[in-house]
Amino acid sequence: RVHSSAPEFARNRIGNTDINGVFTEAVADGEPVDIPADSFVSVRVEMPEDSIWNEAQKETLEAMENAERERQQNQQDAQL
Repeated sequence: RVHSSAPEFARNRIGNTDINGVFTEAVADGEPVDIPADSFVSVRVEMPEDSIWNEAQKETLEAMENAERERQQNQQDAQL
């Protein structure tokens, strides 16, 4: 896709510009393209709420919160 709000160098334009300055897109949306060897692709993916990754993140967060609660409780118990 061409993003008109992006800087000129980052607009993902694949095609040709004629002598009148008219740009013609050479690849339609969704069509496969080759990526040159000296280039890279950066992709951002929004994972579904119930994905394995998000579930693992939730479990990790819960474990960290539980460990912090235990640490605080142990600290309070030691002061008594």
